[in-house]
Amino acid sequence: MKTTFTGAILCAVLAGLLAFSSPSFAAPAALGKGQFATEAEAKASCPGDNVVWANFTSKIYHPSTSKVYGKTKRGAYMCEKEATAGGFRAPKTPKSKAKTKV
Repeated sequence: MKTTFTGAILCAVLAGLLAFSSPSFAAPAALGKGQFATEAEAKASCPGDNVVWANFTSKIYHPSTSKVYGKTKRGAYMCEKEATAGGFRAPKTPKSKAKTKV
């Protein structure tokens, strides 16, 4: 029995449809007041303030220079002042690894 290329494509499409219809797939949670899905929306609403990425899980906000800015699974763009007022904190600065001579 020879497998055809069309059959493989059909199987891949059906698998993709099943993944999206799975009960474990959930739409993103609704964003609250002062929380934005895009950086552009936040910048338009934050004149004169820094836009940060607020991580809902850790309650830490990250500046645009952070490597996780906009990349965590649960978060939103916010004005920095609103993030701090909402209970988010800035990330801790890394400790220096310089050794002291004795």
